[in-house]
Amino acid sequence: MKRQRLAEQWDSFSREVVPRDASVTQRKETRRAFYAGALGVLPLIMHGEPTEEDLSLLRDLREELAEFAKSVLAGKS
Repeated sequence: MKRQRLAEQWDSFSREVVPRDASVTQRKETRRAFYAGALGVLPLIMHGEPTEEDLSLLRDLREELAEFAKSVLAGKS
C-alpha cells in the first residue's frame, strides 16, 4: 500500500486539535475540512521548475485526495 502522507498529517493534526470528546460528526466534518484545505493548497504549490521527487510527491498527494473525495461521495468519510 502506498504511503498516505495526508492521512499521517491528519492523524497528527487531529490528536493536537480535535477535542477528545468531539462527536463523530465533528470529527468527520473537521477531517473533511482538513482534506479540503489540502486540495485547495495543491494548485498553489504546483509552480516553478519541480524536481522529479516533487512531481512524485504531488502525484501521490493528488491520488490520495482523489481517493478521499470518492470516499466522501460514497458516504464513507
